[in-house]
Amino acid sequence: MRAARAAVNPQDGNVLVACNSGTVAVFIVGRNGTLDMLQSVQIGQRVSGVAVNELPSYLTYVYVTNPEANTVSRLKPLNGTTDWFVSNSTPVGAAPSAVAVSRLTGTVYTANANSNTVSVINGTAITPTVTATIPVGSHPSAVAVNPVTGTIYVTNANSNTVSVING
Repeated sequence: MRAARAAVNPQDGNVLVACNSGTVAVFIVGRNGTLDMLQSVQIGQRVSGVAVNELPSYLTYVYVTNPEANTVSRLKPLNGTTDWFVSNSTPVGAAPSAVAVSRLTGTVYTANANSNTVSVINGTAITPTVTATIPVGSHPSAVAVNPVTGTIYVTNANSNTVSVING
């Protein structure tokens, strides 16, 4: 397993790792601090970004970028279990490389490396859809959301800039 990025589910403490093999591995932290794999979920050819919504009033969703398919997949657990499955895949810009979720609204943001845009997804909808596409600098490679203000920050690798978006 070649790990690309990781996220922690704040509701159960599980660690979710996006792997270059196109899977998301779900780990539980053992008593001695070791990680024990619970499950591996096949997403696509390759995945690069992973984020967990942190809205306690909503069902926990995990969002994973699929750069080969130009989509963001939403994973959710089967009712009453720790088994995860892909519930939706939303088309976004070219080569989504990173993803972040607003703690304030549940809105999902993806940095689309080859289209120099950020896709804005309604993450709380039954079927997530892109509600806006925002131009940013050259080759956006990371995205983060300020948990207090909702401001979005996007690093642009080829232009050596940071784009700031009001959330």
